[in-house]
Amino acid sequence: MAAGYYDNHGYPGIYTGISNEGLMPLDNILWGTVNINGEIRNQCPLSATMMGLDERQSYGHVDDFWYQYHHYGPDPYISLNRNRHADEDCTGDFMGSNQSAFSNADGNTRFFFLPDGALYMTIPGMSRINGMVVMACACSMSQKNVYSSKTLHNW
Repeated sequence: MAAGYYDNHGYPGIYTGISNEGLMPLDNILWGTVNINGEIRNQCPLSATMMGLDERQSYGHVDDFWYQYHHYGPDPYISLNRNRHADEDCTGDFMGSNQSAFSNADGNTRFFFLPDGALYMTIPGMSRINGMVVMACACSMSQKNVYSSKTLHNW
């Protein structure tokens, strides 16, 4: 919804797809639902890309990282022995959502906080705090990254 608001109010280009005349709608109704391994899921290409969704011609987030809700096994791109897509088009990529490489089951995103309560924010990747490997990113940082990847706006 935030992306839809910004795309329609002074920050065009956040959503650049073919639907809705290139403007991000304020809900996901436009893209409908899809059946993935027996589960009905709502679709939104800014949250999670997928081949065929919004006429995407290559694998996306859903194709590479989603199997079934709470699935902790290897991601589909690993099981199918293919390369994953580049982080570029959706918030799920930049948040590490559903990605087994970050110990996230399908449907999970993790947020980490420092001992002082401050939110620990990184682009998905590995960092160390007190010798412990921490893999995390924050929602606000992922929104900034996906918006910046799609527009020339200086966030």
